[in-house]
Amino acid sequence: MAVSFLAVVLLHAAALALLITRTTEYTPLSLVNPTESVTISATLVEEPEPEPIPEISSAPPVLTADRGEREIEAMTEKPQMSPKPPPPVKREVKKTPPKPPVKPWPVQPKTVAAPQPVAQTSHRSTSATPTNAAEPIPGGRGNMMQNNPGALPKHVASVGCAVPQPEYPRRARRLQQQGEALIRLVIGPEGRLLKHEIARSSGYEALDQAAMAAVAQTRCSPYRENGQAISVMTLQPVNFKLSR
Repeated sequence: MAVSFLAVVLLHAAALALLITRTTEYTPLSLVNPTESVTISATLVEEPEPEPIPEISSAPPVLTADRGEREIEAMTEKPQMSPKPPPPVKREVKKTPPKPPVKPWPVQPKTVAAPQPVAQTSHRSTSATPTNAAEPIPGGRGNMMQNNPGALPKHVASVGCAVPQPEYPRRARRLQQQGEALIRLVIGPEGRLLKHEIARSSGYEALDQAAMAAVAQTRCSPYRENGQAISVMTLQPVNFKLSR
């Protein structure tokens, strides 16, 4: 297409050069004798040969954006081979030989002797920690003198005893602890205090211990019945009360 365009341009240029080089002779018209003919002479000039047009080598086609598609081989990823797990190791299980059965020895029956009766002792003493209230003694006889059945004290309502004033514990006073402890006394024929224990707790261990300490210093007169001094048992209340 470019070659034909150049050829057309060169042809137009040659025709224009021909027109320029052409000479024309004009003879003035004779207005007097209009019948005379007019002669026109023209000199033709040979047109020079056109120069050869160099051949233009066609440029290689340029890839444009819409035609620049290339086929690219799709790269496929090779699957990774997972390592094979090691074969499981078989453990050898040692078989233990069965033990021979043990023959039981014949058991001979044993004769058990009958237990001898044990004398019961008092479960309370002056140094023991007081517990909750004990049950009242039925019939005026308790467990205190069961170790000596022949000398069971007689339960009486009152005995002529002088009980000192108990000392109020400081901690109980600070905590405002109050209550009444009931102490069981056993008095011998000579008026001496044989045993004492808590029959009913005041609810506070400190008050119970203070009551036991006061009763331990009790001095009593012998209790006589039909003119004979005997052992007796009685209850002595010890009251702890704060003055307001």
